[in-house]
Amino acid sequence: MAREFKSFAELAANLTFEKAGMQAALIDIGNQLEKKARKKIGEYQPGWEQLADTTQADRLRQGYSENDPLLRSGELRDSISSEVGDMMVVIGSTDVNMVYQELGTDKIPPRPVFAPLVEENRKFVIDTIVKYVARSFRRTGNYNPPTVLYQTQKGSSDD
Repeated sequence: MAREFKSFAELAANLTFEKAGMQAALIDIGNQLEKKARKKIGEYQPGWEQLADTTQADRLRQGYSENDPLLRSGELRDSISSEVGDMMVVIGSTDVNMVYQELGTDKIPPRPVFAPLVEENRKFVIDTIVKYVARSFRRTGNYNPPTVLYQTQKGSSDD
């Protein structure tokens, strides 16, 4: 009979598995989310304001396409990468201008890439971790994975 946990925190406190399995999951998650973040550059996303007429005119004057938000030379898009650390993955940009685009300024409306990326891919992240951890259990012969009862409650830290 499988043991049931009421939260991921309770599961994590009781779960043992090969660290390599989790690292493999994080590498896969990082690679996939990095690709998805890069695809957002140059394409309007839900909630993004249209580029201002003056911005579009300036883009044309400089030889860029008129209306591809966040995309000019491709440097911003190409600055997006992922890095896996000890039990974590970070997806971000090495270009300081990404912060201004993500959060907005008094002159630039926010055009978030990373914040929505996490929410849009929550199921993928959880499923990928479960897949790799289950593989890890099978390899070690400890395959009796626990059942997780997980409900997101409004206002909880998991939202």
